[in-house]
Amino acid sequence: MISLYGQKGQYEKAKELFLSLWQRSAPQSLYIHNTMIGVCIKCKQIGDAVQIFEDMEKRGMAYDDVTVSTMVNAYSKAGVSGANPSLNKQSNTCGTP
Repeated sequence: MISLYGQKGQYEKAKELFLSLWQRSAPQSLYIHNTMIGVCIKCKQIGDAVQIFEDMEKRGMAYDDVTVSTMVNAYSKAGVSGANPSLNKQSNTCGTP
């Protein structure tokens, strides 16, 4: 549903659904987080994408190559020349130079 809302440009509905999963203490899914980060970028809510990623880090959630790629895209769209240092660290541990 989050992805569908994003495809339709209904960012607020996607965000509301994402936040409701947190409030209901639903299991934290990397797929859901990656999807919401992607929706943020599609809907030009780069700050929210960064916030979700930073929240993932604070909670100790592992992330994958999809997360890293999506966040590099977010930083690029925001005009930030250097990505978050932890993205570089994580991608190096995944075997990506």
